[in-house]
Amino acid sequence: MLAVSHTERTLKAHERRVKKLETAGVCQGAGCPRGPGHPLIPHHVQPWASTGRTSLDQTVLLCAQTHNQLHRGLTVTLKDGRRLNENGWVE
Repeated sequence: MLAVSHTERTLKAHERRVKKLETAGVCQGAGCPRGPGHPLIPHHVQPWASTGRTSLDQTVLLCAQTHNQLHRGLTVTLKDGRRLNENGWVE
C-alpha cells in the first residue's frame, strides 16, 4: 500500500518512483529545458518545517536550478499552470 502522508522529511524510495512516473522524470517547472535523467529534487509545497508532513500530493520534483529559484524567493510556474513560491501555492 502506498502511504498517503507520513512524518519523515523525505520521500520514500517507492514515492520517488511514483513521482518520477507521474512527471515522466522531468522537472515540473514550466520552460525547464532539462530532460529525463537529469537529477530531480523533491520539494515540499507546504514547508516541512511548518507541517511536519510529507505527502505525494504536496511534493513536486524540480531540477536544482528551479528549486534554487524557489528558495531565493521567486515564484515558479509549473508545467500544469499552478504557481508556487517558497511558502506554498500562489493563488
